Amino acid sequence: MSVYVLDTNVFIQAHRLYYPFDVAPGFWDSLIEFGQKGIIQSIDWVRNEIIDGKDALAGWVKGEGAILFRATITSDESNTIIAAYGRVGSLVKATARYQDIHREGFLAGADGWVIAYALVIGGTVVTMEQPARIGTKGENPRCMRSHRCTVDYYVRHVT
Repeated sequence: MSVYVLDTNVFIQAHRLYYPFDVAPGFWDSLIEFGQKGIIQSIDWVRNEIIDGKDALAGWVKGEGAILFRATITSDESNTIIAAYGRVGSLVKATARYQDIHREGFLAGADGWVIAYALVIGGTVVTMEQPARIGTKGENPRCMRSHRCTVDYYVRHVT
């Protein structure tokens, strides 16, 4: 069974743009259903980023949606996840084409942890992010094609 690990922006964009709670409650019910089956997961770092929003999505994440979020640092796999995060961080730091501001933003947020968690469990990272074009903001390391992630229709397959 494939496990899909959802990035922060999947929840935020779904809530704000495509599937507000009052318009598409079935979408959110489906997330819970697939979460109970272990098909969809996310991590505590994503949860914390969402809760900072203090909106209806934050309330959902604290309540019904809590089932989706797994611990990274306090889990049985924490040493393995931390080691995988170290590898992801080293790759980002060592890649010259990434601007420092993008490296710092990437390493300060949930993205690296989402990738590390997916690597450890053999999951697929689901994100709405797209790589920025070089020459605008610089290539954003969140879509790390050269680092064993391929981008295909908003889904990063982590190998």
